[in-house]
Amino acid sequence: MITMFRNRLGSTRLGEGYRAWRRIRDLRGDPVRSASLQRVVRTMEFPPLRPHARLRGSVWAITMVKNEEDLIVPVVEHLFRQGIDAALIADNDSSDRTPGLLEELAGRYSVHLAFDGEGAFYQDLKMTLLADWARRAGADWIVPFDADEFWFAPGTSLAVYLRSCRVNVVSAAMHDLFPVDGVRFGQGAWRLMTAPHQLRKVAFRSHRHAVLDYGNHHVSRPGPSADGLRLVHVPWRSYDQFRRKGLQGSQALSLAGADPTLGYQWRNVACLEVEHAKKVWASILAGEPVSEICWSPGAPSRLADPSQWSVWDPEGATAS
Repeated sequence: MITMFRNRLGSTRLGEGYRAWRRIRDLRGDPVRSASLQRVVRTMEFPPLRPHARLRGSVWAITMVKNEEDLIVPVVEHLFRQGIDAALIADNDSSDRTPGLLEELAGRYSVHLAFDGEGAFYQDLKMTLLADWARRAGADWIVPFDADEFWFAPGTSLAVYLRSCRVNVVSAAMHDLFPVDGVRFGQGAWRLMTAPHQLRKVAFRSHRHAVLDYGNHHVSRPGPSADGLRLVHVPWRSYDQFRRKGLQGSQALSLAGADPTLGYQWRNVACLEVEHAKKVWASILAGEPVSEICWSPGAPSRLADPSQWSVWDPEGATAS
């Protein structure tokens, strides 16, 4: 499956994007980042690109995924219901059904598939290259999303909201959603944090020198910015997914030689013994804080099912 997926792409290298990054590197004088970029470029394969001038109002979503078979389909379907024009998705050598599901999505929507063969966690470099590919394909607005995020705008669709913006960067407040024991995602209410996470995400108008930071929490590009968007973050959906996410995330960070403060939750989950990890998962289901992974629910939660929302919080679940 993986070999067929890779060969089917008819890959092209992001030469122009790489040259743009070289210019940034030369300005910053950072040989370490340059070496990491070269490593990423050698292992990423992209679909053939038809260069196109910016299409005013076009909204593209970009992401990189690994083993997200339980949520990738509803997340991508949600984005297209929110009015996006296209999506560029790079699979990071998934070992589950994710590649096949992506191919099915590409048969139903304007989804462009890439392959990411670099196991190290160079998320900022990879997402910046994806954004540059989308820019050169004509994207006006770019939404860098993770496979566990549902993006919304207040009172309207995400795409309509972005097309009406007069700024170049719009930040999104992030609300965590946690499972309820015995209820599968999308088949009932889960616990939605009423207050947003301290971190935010960004959507931005494409720019040839735009540079995304780790986690898509910030983008460096000229122009004014504003708040306005919201998203529901679904980090943990089952014990198996919780455990796998910690292990594969920790491994990717180690391969990248990342700063120890980056991805601390992944690292802590990966260190848990099996029985202890099961107790931690039980605490998460109960909405209890877990010191071992530096997790505290913080704000009050309310039961909600955001998978059914078309606009942000139509039921007022997060209203104070």
